[in-house]
Amino acid sequence: MMLLTYDQSVTFFKTKYGLVSGSYFMDASFTQTNPNIKKTAEGLEIHHIKEYQARGLSNPKYAKHHPFEYQKGINLVYCNLLEHFLLNLKICDYSKNPLHPEVGKKGAKIIFHRLAKIFFDNPFEYQKNKCISAQKIYYQKSDFWKCFYLYQSLKVYL
Repeated sequence: MMLLTYDQSVTFFKTKYGLVSGSYFMDASFTQTNPNIKKTAEGLEIHHIKEYQARGLSNPKYAKHHPFEYQKGINLVYCNLLEHFLLNLKICDYSKNPLHPEVGKKGAKIIFHRLAKIFFDNPFEYQKNKCISAQKIYYQKSDFWKCFYLYQSLKVYL
């Protein structure tokens, strides 16, 4: 995974987990997320593919400033938490938008802190709704460390 580009990784995850069948938000008012597309019971999250162009696409405050097209299933991909972290790191590393170098960094920081709770604390005491996500990646510590070294080399934490 580390050697794949952002686009190759997205394609891989679409093949691995299947396509997202609906929009992230119910409609263009951005007031309610779509519960029908969630796969949290399988330990999966949704990544906005267009995050390389715009940040905060899962947050209504930022999402409403971008085309609703960014929220459609074709622009979403399922991934586990560690894979989600890697996608955000790839956005930082291979940014397709040099005018916005900060894109991807905030997402990477947020996900890193969630991963740190899993790998440095007890994941089974993690929030109940996120426990399955933690359990799915708990034994991938070597992959976490590879991502962590990339995280450090990109100086995302600054």
